Amino acid sequence: MSYKSLPSGISAGGGDSTSNNPRLSSFISAHPAVAGLSSPSSAEDLAKMAVSNPKVLKYPLAVNWDEGEVSIGSVDGVKEIIENMRKRRDSEMSSSSDTPMKPKGWWF
Repeated sequence: MSYKSLPSGISAGGGDSTSNNPRLSSFISAHPAVAGLSSPSSAEDLAKMAVSNPKVLKYPLAVNWDEGEVSIGSVDGVKEIIENMRKRRDSEMSSSSDTPMKPKGWWF
């Protein structure tokens, strides 16, 4: 999974105990040590799985909470989040959208 907007519905205590949450499953690695484990039904289950076996999670995992961006298991996705943060800092991109802005430069 590369960079994208943060999926809604991921919250601690959330999740339906009768069915697996596909959004939480996107955090699970394909590592052989994970084979045979059931998918988490809540964020708490995912956290417990990660504490007991860190190989359960996909890495790298980067989140920009301010803009609702996430990258799971993709170095290129992390680079894109960092580049977007730089563009927002340098006023090349407006916040919460991909609309380019004219840079202000160093002098006001």
